[in-house]
Amino acid sequence: MTMHDDEKLLHACRLRDEGEFCAAKREFMEIAERTDDSITRASALLFNIPVLAALGEFELAADHIAAVARILERERETGPHTDGAGQQLRFLEVDLDMEDAYLAWADGRSQEAATKFSRLLDKHSEKLRKPEFRLGREIAKARYAFVLADLGRWQEALPILKEAESFESFQEGVAFYLGHCYFAAADYVLATEKLTKALSLGLPDNLKYRALCELGMTCYQLGDYTQAKEYLEKGAAMADKTYINKSQIWKWLELASRNLGQKEEAEYYSQLARPS
Repeated sequence: MTMHDDEKLLHACRLRDEGEFCAAKREFMEIAERTDDSITRASALLFNIPVLAALGEFELAADHIAAVARILERERETGPHTDGAGQQLRFLEVDLDMEDAYLAWADGRSQEAATKFSRLLDKHSEKLRKPEFRLGREIAKARYAFVLADLGRWQEALPILKEAESFESFQEGVAFYLGHCYFAAADYVLATEKLTKALSLGLPDNLKYRALCELGMTCYQLGDYTQAKEYLEKGAAMADKTYINKSQIWKWLELASRNLGQKEEAEYYSQLARPS
């Protein structure tokens, strides 16, 4: 028996959420190509965008954004819709802007992403106040705060992140970025608390090494050089070269080693810290 479109979409979403990105991509693309329903096609294309971002297929993801925008424009022109179809259309309008902003962030265009998240929250403010849009509102606000924090705009990110502690989603990310912002604000006690919480909740690798390194830095600032060195070494073992150089991890490890009286290790990290 052939599954209905909604069952197929749920199956593809499960594959995506389980990290089976290639299989999820095939499912979403097949649904989009074969369905006769434009709303289902738009949904499949939007749900596929985080999958394509994870696979590094940003051009195809951008094509999906453009295709969904065309579908929604046609749907608006052919209205009126039934209550159910109209509600679906409103959700898709928010989701389109959400995925467009997310795609910019995933592609490393953080300034553009921040602008798009800000516009989204303003453009859809009336919708997002409604109970049925609660999850979308929380996702948009949390991601906006994450982007702001990554851009070094921690003063703007911090109040949003404090609010986001009550959200259902992204609690590990919220904890990490709160720790990141508190470190930037030189509140090392709160930074330690939030970074420790983030690690206990479980972080993806691209945040885990950052949390370990920043926890090492906070421990250093609090005078706990043994813990600082331990966390920094764990983080450095996972981090990429760009992050290590930008965050001066070898210099932090040199200083921690010197404070522990470990002269040979301090010299070793001093050599690593020198420009190659």
